[in-house]
Amino acid sequence: MSEQELEYCIHDLLSFRVQKKSQPWIHSSIREEYQNFLSNASSDPALTVTIGDFHPDCTGCTILDNIFHIKKDYIYCEDSYKRAQWKFELTGLERGHTQLKISGNYFAKYIIPGFLIDPIITYKLNELGCSLVHGSAVCNNHGTHLFTAQGGGGKTSTALYATERGCQFMGDNFIIVRKGHAMPYLSPLNIFSFNMLPYLERNIPWQIRLGYHMRNMLFPLTGLQMVTKINPTDIDIYSPSIPSPLRTICMLVPHERFSSSKIDINELVRRMAFNLRVDFSFFTKYIMQYSFIYPQSSLAKYWDTYEENLMCNLQNISDSSYRIEVPQKYDLNVFEKIWELIE
Repeated sequence: MSEQELEYCIHDLLSFRVQKKSQPWIHSSIREEYQNFLSNASSDPALTVTIGDFHPDCTGCTILDNIFHIKKDYIYCEDSYKRAQWKFELTGLERGHTQLKISGNYFAKYIIPGFLIDPIITYKLNELGCSLVHGSAVCNNHGTHLFTAQGGGGKTSTALYATERGCQFMGDNFIIVRKGHAMPYLSPLNIFSFNMLPYLERNIPWQIRLGYHMRNMLFPLTGLQMVTKINPTDIDIYSPSIPSPLRTICMLVPHERFSSSKIDINELVRRMAFNLRVDFSFFTKYIMQYSFIYPQSSLAKYWDTYEENLMCNLQNISDSSYRIEVPQKYDLNVFEKIWELIE
């Protein structure tokens, strides 16, 4: 394995390869995001990501909105978000081996993992019967507690407070669910001022702590709230190596005051799927364009398939799923109420 080509493996379920031809800023961003899945074993990957400029094969494509180039098992487009600009070519998503070519400017490094690679990993895991859900999770001897929410909904804070109580940390952005069990998905913690807990600040390396405080000092000057990324392994957070049975799922919803109630599993699954669609809004846009041309394709049916698969994977916890409204100012008192409910 060289720095030009890195192998990744997610729990022996899905392997992917990242090849760097140029644009090292994107390559380093991908490595930072998936560093806990780096593998020395060479395998036959389900996905190959190639970074660097390329010439798309648009021969025979239907062109939609003068942007999206579509043909069977092929999508190419140029896109942008704020200051990030990128282009990509995606082939083989409906066949065995998927190839993604990416080229982008410096600011695209902040976009590519979440806008393109995470959704494709989710799609490929779904084909294997696994559901990648947007949420955090911890486990103990009683099983796994999963907390699903949109960004800023309290899932990171809840998981970190529970970890301080002695639980094992499983992830704060995505969790893999399969047949009533949860598997950890360790990606960097995205830390802002609202979720930098005392437990976390005490344990992070001084270099990261310094960077965090410098970003906070710049906020009044720039108006930009900049994220600090922390690998959970750098703060000695223990993560289980084997699947853990799901015990509870809590859907966290920011509100004026705390309240809790049981939620029907069918409604929970729908909301979890919508949550992921919101998180993957750009990828959803791409597959909707493809579906316009190929309405009977597996891509066109993807979100229906995702919901069906998620329902199967959660079928054993219908009596222990909750909707919890949490105050926007999340603190230890809020966590205590959640913990009292589920433990």
